[in-house]
Amino acid sequence: MKKNLILLLFALCSLAASAAKVTYSNGVLTFSENTESGEIRMVFQKCMTNKLFTFYNIYLDNKLVNSAASSDNIGPFFAGGAWMGGNHNTPQGGSKPSAFTREVKVMVDDAELTSGTVNDAKVVTIDVRNEIFYTDDKKFADEYITYVVSGNSIEVWAEHAFRYPSPMFVSRYYGPQSMFPATKLLLPGTKNKTWISLAGKKEIDVMKSEKPDFSTFIERCDNGYQAVLKYNEGIGDASAVSSSGEVYLFRNYGAATGKSYHVLMWDHQVKSGDNTQWHALYSWFREPVTDTFDGKTTDPVFEYQTYIEGEPVNMKVGADGKSTQTAGIDDITVDRDAPFAFAGDGTVTISDSAPAACCFDVAGKIIWRGAGTFSCRPGIYIVNDMKGHSVKLIVK
Repeated sequence: MKKNLILLLFALCSLAASAAKVTYSNGVLTFSENTESGEIRMVFQKCMTNKLFTFYNIYLDNKLVNSAASSDNIGPFFAGGAWMGGNHNTPQGGSKPSAFTREVKVMVDDAELTSGTVNDAKVVTIDVRNEIFYTDDKKFADEYITYVVSGNSIEVWAEHAFRYPSPMFVSRYYGPQSMFPATKLLLPGTKNKTWISLAGKKEIDVMKSEKPDFSTFIERCDNGYQAVLKYNEGIGDASAVSSSGEVYLFRNYGAATGKSYHVLMWDHQVKSGDNTQWHALYSWFREPVTDTFDGKTTDPVFEYQTYIEGEPVNMKVGADGKSTQTAGIDDITVDRDAPFAFAGDGTVTISDSAPAACCFDVAGKIIWRGAGTFSCRPGIYIVNDMKGHSVKLIVK
């Protein structure tokens, strides 16, 4: 039985098992928390060739398990014959940046942090606005990324507003990626029924024709695990991947670590005025709760601990590749296209059809009641019409 949405939202922060220390100084944000899954330290800063603000280094029990020092975790576009965004300058191999971070806003629970330290943080929300440019210096897209950091996870909400004056053919767009020193790889729901040893492996692919709703890849190294869940929302549903395209790929480029990619566009055309969104969850942990992907059962399960917007939960991935929550408070049920609330540029609008509606921030605080348009900080909000319907909004 689903719990009441209001109670869920008020519980988001209070249910966190422990508090994190957050330090933001000289453009570098560090989030540290000792969780049941391990001691987590996440460093956000401007990095990669384009100096974009994103998560740079992730440490599990003081061991580096993900780094953007040589590549990107939030992917680039390959369109019009050039790479743009992420770690790629333009033209490919040149020295000219193809993207810039224009704005970063950090919220710790319900307060903005411009610098300093918070010792008892629950949820950190980081809103980043990037601009991506084509080789002719014309803007290709505005990129909006929201990182919701808590416990052992980073939840990512991404949106692209395309601006190039003529239609552009996107050969590839990789959304949530991974630079994890993996020795083994698990791809639930695919033809690979057990853990794959990556020793000597150069390439691994999952085609759309095989598993169009592929959602989670899980990696293992000597120091722990990483799971990257791509939700079936927006272009995460593979609608922008051609029928002959790939939805996942692993590549070993001869570096210290291979690279895993969730593919969100494959041979897809975009034009000025188009908007796309996707949603993903990164989690790091010492050991899984359950792992029976050993080839000895026909119905294997992989279960791990994570946090979702400050809520500690267990996530289970079955043989069909679908992810479900098995512990923690229930999912917040959200109507993606609810007609009574809309996000604008620094605003939320609630229509007259929902006069009793309430708007909550990610910490569960009511910031508005009733119909109307009101100003709010960039971030994630949930509006409930108090009649059993809700919508999650991202305000830029």
